[in-house]
Amino acid sequence: MGTPRSSAPDSAAVESQFTLPAGFSLRLVVAEPNIANPMTMAVDEAGSLYVTDSHTYRYGPEGSPFTPATNPIKRIECKR
Repeated sequence: MGTPRSSAPDSAAVESQFTLPAGFSLRLVVAEPNIANPMTMAVDEAGSLYVTDSHTYRYGPEGSPFTPATNPIKRIECKR
């Protein structure tokens, strides 16, 4: 198991690791420690991002590094 981050990574450093086709762009909108073990995501008509955060993935409830060990759905507001 890796050590959870204590602060969000530098978005420019993360984004620079990707090579995108012409006309595409990339923006980091959420990272650890605000989200861990993301499993699924959806976007609504207003542009909000919904991500399931799985605290029990790989560990089960007893071995989870999160207290309480839940699997919340988080809403992330993406500013345009």
